Amino acid sequence: MSRKTIWRDDFVVEVYNLARSGMSESKMARALGISLPTFMSWENKKKIFEEAIKRGRKEYRNRNNKTLSFQNYVYKRLSPSLREIWKRINKLDKVRGGESRIEALLSRKGKLDKPVFRSSGELTEIFYNSLEKLDMKRWLQTLDSTSTSIISGFERNTLKELSKKAVSDNIPIDNFIESVNPHEGIRLILSDINVNPDTLLFLQN
Repeated sequence: MSRKTIWRDDFVVEVYNLARSGMSESKMARALGISLPTFMSWENKKKIFEEAIKRGRKEYRNRNNKTLSFQNYVYKRLSPSLREIWKRINKLDKVRGGESRIEALLSRKGKLDKPVFRSSGELTEIFYNSLEKLDMKRWLQTLDSTSTSIISGFERNTLKELSKKAVSDNIPIDNFIESVNPHEGIRLILSDINVNPDTLLFLQN
């Protein structure tokens, strides 16, 4: 025979905080350490418990509505091209690994701040360090617009392949660099990088 859960007054505060975070009833019950039937029973029989849930949910809805209203306000003032970027960012934000894909998308569109490099040497050093650390954001910032356009959609694969060859296999980094311009970025030589067939075909033509 299972032991009856003992009510505590602090459940009211806890359930309020859980409800305002947007949790479902089953998740709130689990967080409180009680069964769902017990949770439902308290919600029906204990007025203060029910009121805490209602207030928490109301605050959650109000907060979300304010966020959505602001997002809609911003969206309506974007150009058609930026609206498309906005939509893609929202989709990528919901998938696993979306952060690096968002960074790649923004870099291709020129929406990420591109740092100013003092010299070709500094640019090349940052380029190599980003390969060592597999730092997608920093690495993309070192590339010129031609290179980012060529590897569009295959940024992660290109970074990993370059890192393997330059860092792990100790192939001189100059073998993968066509030109270095501190104002424009690094232009890559990708003919020896196994990124994807379409890219290689493009480079060979």
